[in-house]
Amino acid sequence: MLAKADIRRLSRERLSILNLDQKSIYSKSVCSQLIKYIESTKVKQIAVYMPTLDEPDIISFIDFCMSRSLPLYMPKCMGETYSFVRFRSYDDLCVGPYSIQEPSLSDDILNSSLVDTLYIVPGLAFSLSGQRIGHGKGIYDRLLKNVDSAKIGVCFPEQVFDDWTIEDHDISVNTLVM
Repeated sequence: MLAKADIRRLSRERLSILNLDQKSIYSKSVCSQLIKYIESTKVKQIAVYMPTLDEPDIISFIDFCMSRSLPLYMPKCMGETYSFVRFRSYDDLCVGPYSIQEPSLSDDILNSSLVDTLYIVPGLAFSLSGQRIGHGKGIYDRLLKNVDSAKIGVCFPEQVFDDWTIEDHDISVNTLVM
């Protein structure tokens, strides 16, 4: 069984080999599956992320949700912690820590106890059983700690590994889309 550090290293190596065309094809598939999911459920709000080059590009999914007036939330650094805050427009984004875009305003924070919320979760590696490895900062583990709603992990197929030993603080996803 591989250690988390080894999986992170291998995942980064695999991602470095993917070209932009491959990432685009995978990203379109991810967005299509996410759209089908929300059309078949009664989701009232969605927590999304602004993609980096090593994550599935879910911008077309975000645009679809905005066209349906579904409230969207994104992670935002709030001092020492992160919260999901309302995303209203691409014009309202600013660059946060780790050079990741986040909403500039933080006046509307998502209540994590709402069960009709869908969480779209990026990661560096996933297992088919829903285990997730991030970049090692624990941001999503803390964000999702008390969440009982559906969590969908999104990744490229190259980011899927066999199960590994998890720790108490590790948060898994319910479903994996790639």
